[in-house]
Amino acid sequence: MWWPFKKKKPVPAVSEPPPCKHKWKDFPWIIRFYFDYGKGTLKVEIWEPYVCIYCKKRENRKLIEDYYDGISGDEIEELMKKYREKYRDYCQHEAVVEDQINDFQLVDREWLEIANMLRRSRINE
Repeated sequence: MWWPFKKKKPVPAVSEPPPCKHKWKDFPWIIRFYFDYGKGTLKVEIWEPYVCIYCKKRENRKLIEDYYDGISGDEIEELMKKYREKYRDYCQHEAVVEDQINDFQLVDREWLEIANMLRRSRINE
């Protein structure tokens, strides 16, 4: 016997990928100064960025937050100099650290190496 309607096949359920079990890579610290000579204020923050080696998610962790009020311009300069000197082995310029993080998140070095080897082999043929 012939039936005019076809039975619909069940649509497979879309499964979400399991949550990432983060493994973090740390990067050099970033030191930030927020100052106002007119008000005599200085805020010092030191951050350490972390990036997951699997999903490339980034988290910043604040290590230090100090605030000074009612100080002179010379004292602001002296405090900034002391912080830079004290943490010079741990901190790098923010632009350098951001570039390192972007390279880690966006550049697949292994793939680039393979692509370069393939290009070289084509040129040598």
